[in-house]
Amino acid sequence: MAHPSDMLSLPPELIREIIELVAYDAIGLDLAWEARALVVVSRDIHAWVHPILYHTIHIHLHNDAALLRLLDSKPLEFFAPVRHIILVDCFPGTRTTQRCLARLPNVKTFTVDHEGFQVLKMQYMNIRARRLIMTFAAEPGVLNGRPFEPVTHLRLLLWRDRGLDWSYRFSEMPRLSHIVFDLWVWAASSVSILEVNVRAALAAPSCKRVVVQVVDQYAKDEEEANPQYVTVMKALRLFKDSRVYAARVHNRHLGGMTLRMTWDSHARACVHEARQGADPWSIGER
Repeated sequence: MAHPSDMLSLPPELIREIIELVAYDAIGLDLAWEARALVVVSRDIHAWVHPILYHTIHIHLHNDAALLRLLDSKPLEFFAPVRHIILVDCFPGTRTTQRCLARLPNVKTFTVDHEGFQVLKMQYMNIRARRLIMTFAAEPGVLNGRPFEPVTHLRLLLWRDRGLDWSYRFSEMPRLSHIVFDLWVWAASSVSILEVNVRAALAAPSCKRVVVQVVDQYAKDEEEANPQYVTVMKALRLFKDSRVYAARVHNRHLGGMTLRMTWDSHARACVHEARQGADPWSIGER
C-alpha cells in the first residue's frame, strides 16, 4: 500500500491532474461535497478545484434563495469561473432566480427546460446567451427577437409530432454555427422533419457543424441495427455534406413515457452531461 507521503513525491503537475480528476468525478456523480472538501486542503488545491466546482451552476426551486445569499456575500471574482448555468426545475414567477441571473451577467451557456427558458427570457436585458441547450420540444417562435441573435450554438429536441420546421428561424440567426438535434425516433414522420431541419441548418449563414443524436428506445443492445436508425443514417448520407455528424443513444425505458415524462428524462440527461463538462456540439461521427 502506498504511503500518504508518496503522494508528495509526485511531480506537481501530476498531483494537480489527480486532484482535478477526483473533483470532476465527484461532481459527475452528484457528490459535489467531496469537491468542496478539497478546496480547504491548501491554497494550491483551492486554486485548482474552485474553477471546476463553480464551472456549472444549477439554479432550481430548492436552492435559489441560498444561492442568492451566497452571491450577495461573496466578491465578484468568487463566481468568475462560472461558465454554464442550468435552469431546470425552477419557477419562472420567482424573482429570486432572476436576481441570481442578474448577478452572473457574463455566463453565455445555458441548459433550460420550459420554465427555465421563461426565466432566461425575462433577463434578456442583462444576459446574451451564446450557447443554448433546449431540453423540451420548443417551437421556433420562442427564439424570436434580439435576445437570441447572438446564439452560436443551439441544441434542440425533435420529439414525435413536436418536430417542427425551424427553417425560417435558422435563416434569421446569422451567428448560428453549431446545431445539435436530439431525435426521438417514434415514427416515419420524424425522419422527414429531420431532413427539413438539417437542410435548413446547413443553409444557415455561419453553419459549421450539424449533429443528429438519435435517442433510440427500440434496439435491445448496441449491436442491434434498428431499422429506423438505419433509415435516419441513409437520410443523412444523402446530404453528402462533411458538416453533418451522427451519434446514437440507447434507452429502452422510454416506450410508455408521456410527453412531460420524456422532457423530464431528457432534461436530467442534459443536466448530467453539463455537470460532467461534456460538449454536445463536438460529439458524433462524420
